[in-house]
Amino acid sequence: MCKAEGREFSVRDKLGLDLKTGDCVRVYFSPGKTIFASFMVLIFPCLLFIFFYFTLGALFSVESQVVRALFGVAGLAAGFGISLLLKKRRGVEDLPEVSKKLS
Repeated sequence: MCKAEGREFSVRDKLGLDLKTGDCVRVYFSPGKTIFASFMVLIFPCLLFIFFYFTLGALFSVESQVVRALFGVAGLAAGFGISLLLKKRRGVEDLPEVSKKLS
């Protein structure tokens, strides 16, 4: 699905293999975790933008599109912030996993 050959990144070794930095391994990306991560980074902030734009605009009876857009940007920032906090909270649990040592 993606070209990771030649790149270095952190992975989780649930199999307890004897691995060293630079070893070639096959990496498994869980579809559920990948979809959730994509949702949290791409969709969730956009949904909060829309929610803040309309809800706060109506709540404060704001007619100005500029002010509503600023509310939306605040929602976007909140979405990215929540996504970052969730990522830090989950820690290594969401890392891709080593499925096999190749070399």
